[in-house]
Amino acid sequence: MTERQIELANALAKCTFAVGTFDKRFAAHMATIAKYSPEFPLSPSQIYHLYRMAHRYRRQITDIEIPTQAEIDELKALAEENIQ
Repeated sequence: MTERQIELANALAKCTFAVGTFDKRFAAHMATIAKYSPEFPLSPSQIYHLYRMAHRYRRQITDIEIPTQAEIDELKALAEENIQ
């Protein structure tokens, strides 16, 4: 994980989510990876979802730079390309 990804994962861990949602489980999983094994490389899909969630919950994240929609679109294309 890069420093920015670690920062985003830790910020998302502090957000409030609806009970039992994918977003809540994913944020907890990313925070665990950031804390215990930050050298673990993320897949393009994981990076895309991390940035997408940071943008979605941007009102709850105040202390770091939020990814732009253009960055998220680039990551989405990369993730889709990697799947095929």
